[in-house]
Amino acid sequence: MTRPLFTLATAMLAASLLVSCAATPGGPTAGASTTATPTGTPGATATPAASASPTPTATEVASSMETPAPAPAPAPATILIGAEALDIVAADGTSLLSVRYKGDGDAAVLAITDVLGDPVRTERAEKTPHYPAVDATIWDGFTVVVNRYNELEQPPEESNYVTNFYVIAEAATTAGGVAIATLDGTRVGDSFADVAADKSDNEVFDDTSFNQHYVTIDLPDSFPGIVPDGDIPMSWGVVGISSPESTEINRIFAPQYLRSLT
Repeated sequence: MTRPLFTLATAMLAASLLVSCAATPGGPTAGASTTATPTGTPGATATPAASASPTPTATEVASSMETPAPAPAPAPATILIGAEALDIVAADGTSLLSVRYKGDGDAAVLAITDVLGDPVRTERAEKTPHYPAVDATIWDGFTVVVNRYNELEQPPEESNYVTNFYVIAEAATTAGGVAIATLDGTRVGDSFADVAADKSDNEVFDDTSFNQHYVTIDLPDSFPGIVPDGDIPMSWGVVGISSPESTEINRIFAPQYLRSLT
């Protein structure tokens, strides 16, 4: 009979195919789970991949590179009037400005304006037989006067007693509340008699014609402050004035001769 042979041959062929499939690499075994088996060294722990950091934006980079804003400059507290220079200091004594009267007057005005702020007003006085034309920059209570010498009036550079500008105090503080004082602390409103008490004869002058009183408050350090004036030595430096009928110092000039203010 041929039918049983066909059936046996078919069965043998099927068995052969099953064995062949089981031996094929990568082929799943019949009935086996298809879940992947982790590879690697037995017992080793897998290290998770590091997460990528976010890339900073241009704004964040620029922000991180910004330079901190500088601290604001201290506020001016006191104008100190000396015989050779003017200083402005903060409340803690920090120097904010120092300008010498022999220096450029216009540059001094600009530097002072940077510290004190804009002046209240400016004024001009034309030349007189005794004085050059001047430009005055005024912060109420405090004035800077720049001399405008012409070619014939221009003083020699080596002269210590002729300066490019001078200052005037007419109050104990400016309109902006900045105190004004000499280096020894003398201020407008102080007793003239107290300031003049320990001065020499060369440093005090009574003008009987105009009933005004003058006292030299401070003398220069780097050159003589007592200057021969004919037979009478005269002082030069910071000068205080007491006006008629007053017992107080009403104005302070620097630098000036003791008797050159009338």
